[in-house]
Amino acid sequence: MRQTSKLTGESYFPEETCIIVNPAQAAAYLENNAPLLDVYVGRERKICFIFPKNEFTKRLFDMWVKHELN
Repeated sequence: MRQTSKLTGESYFPEETCIIVNPAQAAAYLENNAPLLDVYVGRERKICFIFPKNEFTKRLFDMWVKHELN
């Protein structure tokens, strides 16, 4: 079911997103122009940053894992 963010106004299907809870990783995604779809408080009061799941964010993830993302 499509959701609409109260913060960004963006609409998205949750199954087509990736959830980032590491603030440093989310900041690196934002610095590299990944579109932020939503932000909410998840389990254990952690901030969840929601990005689209696509080739661009997959590349960012691969770079993050290899410590190549600036």
